[in-house]
Amino acid sequence: MDLIIKCICGVKDKIEDTVDDIKDNVDDIKDNVDDMKANIGNILDNVKDIKSNIYDTVSDATDVINNIESTADNIKVMAGESVNVIKEGENIGDVINTIKGETQDNINNIKNNVNDTVENVSNIKSNVENTVENVTDMVDEVKNTIKEGTETIDVVKDTLNEVDDIKNDIVDGINEIKTAI
Repeated sequence: MDLIIKCICGVKDKIEDTVDDIKDNVDDIKDNVDDMKANIGNILDNVKDIKSNIYDTVSDATDVINNIESTADNIKVMAGESVNVIKEGENIGDVINTIKGETQDNINNIKNNVNDTVENVSNIKSNVENTVENVTDMVDEVKNTIKEGTETIDVVKDTLNEVDDIKNDIVDGINEIKTAI
């Protein structure tokens, strides 16, 4: 009878230990799932940032094209005005002064276009750098998510092994009880 009680107590202790281990493993799995959710949230944020950077880059590139077109238009206007002044001019001094006066606005527009273009190119560079950083962050998040998933699989395997061990212990305990009877 003492042997039966000892076997039952041994099996009971083993079951309690295994249940505690399984609880710990379930907690680990929950933590890993929470980490994976956070990683996926970060990945989605990075994708939004990349999308925004691409939109900004396209907008800045459009502005660069518009600045180039505007500069070409200003040069065309300056050339046309200069030709008209020369045709209509009476003396070289008046021609030069008129050309200076009429082209100054266009020259200022060209300067502004160049400054805007430099700023747009700088913005494009920053957007590309931010996009690269976001892609790098996203790759790191994916790696972390894969790592968490792998750890979760390992914990599930450990849990299954512990359940299998307790099943074997119960079978062994029953066999000992059968033998004792």
